[in-house]
Amino acid sequence: MALYRTTIALVVGALAVIAFGALAAKAGMAARRALLRRAFIRRYGVDVPVRTFAVRGATLGLGRRRIAAAGPDGSVGTYHLVFPAWRHARHDGSADGRRRDNELLWGTCALFLPDATVTCESPRSMVELVGDLRARGVLVGLCDLERARLDEALARRRRFSSLATARAIYAAFRDAPTGFERYCAELYRALGYEARTTPPANDGGYDVEFWRGDMRGIAECKCYAPGHPVGRPVVQKLVGANEVARAQAIVFITTSSFTPEALEYASSAGVDCVDGAALSRLWDEARKAWGDAPATGGSSRVDARLVRRSWLSVDDLAAFYPPDVRP
Repeated sequence: MALYRTTIALVVGALAVIAFGALAAKAGMAARRALLRRAFIRRYGVDVPVRTFAVRGATLGLGRRRIAAAGPDGSVGTYHLVFPAWRHARHDGSADGRRRDNELLWGTCALFLPDATVTCESPRSMVELVGDLRARGVLVGLCDLERARLDEALARRRRFSSLATARAIYAAFRDAPTGFERYCAELYRALGYEARTTPPANDGGYDVEFWRGDMRGIAECKCYAPGHPVGRPVVQKLVGANEVARAQAIVFITTSSFTPEALEYASSAGVDCVDGAALSRLWDEARKAWGDAPATGGSSRVDARLVRRSWLSVDDLAAFYPPDVRP
């Protein structure tokens, strides 16, 4: 009996030691990750909330040290995105409501920097973190999805910038007003803004919204024939729309011109009027801003200026989420 009790006591003691060691190891790991998080925040000046991001040492795979090498575009980091999916999905990717055990499965998005690896489940959170880092001068290389969007943007830029005159722009888009809106949005992107077109069915009274930092602007885009000037009532409507939008900049863009009454009202209401001639000049500015050859051989070698901005919008990300889940 005494031997039995001694054996039990030894087993219990051993289990206690193992449990204590596990707790100590877990506490030590948590403390190390907290130190890494604080070091990351101090170095890069961006917040990484503990509930969203995990910060680890610069490792890749099973403990292998990651060797950071500058990319051809001068980047010093890389990242990749993994999008969520339903465990049991319908043919369109939405949740199969017939399965009670269904759940949304999240992958691991990862950012690799020379001194840290940052992971999270949300692609949107990762894209926002990369954008914050780039805004602070940290050149994080383009992920695969960004490269695809950059290739599309370069193709649009070449196509749009070839429209050198107001008449050429009007001829290209007179039967496709939404195409003209995309043309104007691409112009703002080329000038260094983030921009998107508004939904055709519920546009809020304007066609494009653009922003850079804390500045936000709205633009109305009218592809009018050269002999069809924009009148005051249409400009007034845009000003009225901004009562709700509350944008700092209001722009009216047309392939035509403006009546004197429209220009007088626009001046008093703070609306920037861009006629056909000014639109052509803006594309000249855009070409200078982008440079003559921002990419060589597709986007495999990208000018560092193009890495400093994000090429992904929320709408771009939404296309890779299940249709019943928003980013």
